[in-house]
Amino acid sequence: MVFAKTYGGDVLASSSAGAIPGALATAARHRDRFVMAGHIDPYDDTVFNRVQLGVLVEEFEQLGELCDAEQVEALRELIGLARVAMGKVHATLLFSGD
Repeated sequence: MVFAKTYGGDVLASSSAGAIPGALATAARHRDRFVMAGHIDPYDDTVFNRVQLGVLVEEFEQLGELCDAEQVEALRELIGLARVAMGKVHATLLFSGD
């Protein structure tokens, strides 16, 4: 699951799109190109703040070039969640690992 959350823990939006792990696995295979997205830990929590989210969104947009249609749709959801968090003060994007 991925959550746009406030620092206080309020969930602003979330996604559990099934293709997210596949898209993130693609990023991990290309860590030299996707420095942030390629290091999202599938087994532990990974959190990005508002400053980092701008770079992460750019990486997700570029990552779509390497993904299938279902993964591209999942990336669009992630970009939407990132933009929700970017639009709030004291908000983060949390990737909740297994």
